[in-house]
Amino acid sequence: MTTPPRPRPIILDFDGTITTKDTITTLAHLAITHQASHGLNLQPAWETIVSSYSSDFSSHIAHHHPTKEERKTLKQEIEYYRSLKEVETKSFDRVSASGIFKGIRATDERAQYAAIIDDILASADLQTVSAKQVRTIMAARLGVDLERQKSMLQDLITERFDVANKAAGGPDPSITTKDPPKAWPIGEWHCFGVDAVRDGLVEGRKGIKEFGGEMTASQGALCGVVSVNFSRDFVKGVVSAFSPGLAGIDVVANVPNAAGVLEGFDIYGEGRPKEVIATSDGKLAAMKELLGYWRKQGKLNGEAPQPIYAGDSGTDLECLMEDGVIGIVMTEDGQSALMETLTRICVKVMPIGEFRESEEKSVYWARDFTEVMQSPLFSKPPEQIT
Repeated sequence: MTTPPRPRPIILDFDGTITTKDTITTLAHLAITHQASHGLNLQPAWETIVSSYSSDFSSHIAHHHPTKEERKTLKQEIEYYRSLKEVETKSFDRVSASGIFKGIRATDERAQYAAIIDDILASADLQTVSAKQVRTIMAARLGVDLERQKSMLQDLITERFDVANKAAGGPDPSITTKDPPKAWPIGEWHCFGVDAVRDGLVEGRKGIKEFGGEMTASQGALCGVVSVNFSRDFVKGVVSAFSPGLAGIDVVANVPNAAGVLEGFDIYGEGRPKEVIATSDGKLAAMKELLGYWRKQGKLNGEAPQPIYAGDSGTDLECLMEDGVIGIVMTEDGQSALMETLTRICVKVMPIGEFRESEEKSVYWARDFTEVMQSPLFSKPPEQIT
């Protein structure tokens, strides 16, 4: 009995690929509305962020050489997108400093807090440290008031203290908790994503629901998201609302911490803030890290077929063009800005219906996920495609 071939690993961009349009403005307005419910008017701060970014971007374009029309190679185009890093990170810093995202809870808040507690206990005297001292240090690090979460934090601090104490060779905990651990609430960012879909603020590309069902039905299927979006948990909320089959997929995107400061996501859960994902090279590194994470988990091996990457914009260029990756440009009519860029730098992009297995680097385009699923890429196992 032969083992059926493993499905191709699939990594998707979020804004403009899974969704029909960019969601950053929607996400920001949801956060601003949330802050307004707490008496804070941060709309002027957001307007300043947008205008400052626009000014920086325009200035960069005016001074960058070669110009758009002069760029004729993939190398030149990659250098251009990488050159935007300073513009993008300055804007991320403005968002972080504005307080727009401060205090908005993330889905993985418990894991974030646990990592901070572990770090505090690692340098503390376990014989004398108190839960109150740990909470005080946490509040100072995060820049937020943790009083409302005191009860849940008490349980978490006790749990992490027992782990640290045991690791240090101390005795087993002398006090046991009779009550089950208190459930941490679903994060507000996740709820923002779900609500945005429900209220029609964010729309999914055609076929995304069925695509999620296909991922669930395919044994061994791997699907993940790589995004420059401000909130990983907003992305997860949107994706789960589009298709329950995608609710548990891995998402590598940026994360606002409790103080509203944007950080990169640590997929290995080591509790170390990472550099934000802002440009094409950041997305390429995130894609490679996600593939590596799957390999470390034993979900991928050397016999796995070529991975697929689908994206719609310039920040996806390096992922789409990476050797050993099947690139799919998502575009409604085949005439997007990214398609124009690829034509200018002499990259041939074929309709996904013409997909053929090949050792040569190939890039395809599709209108939506329905076209992708109906193409030879999905309708036949990898070894049957000729």
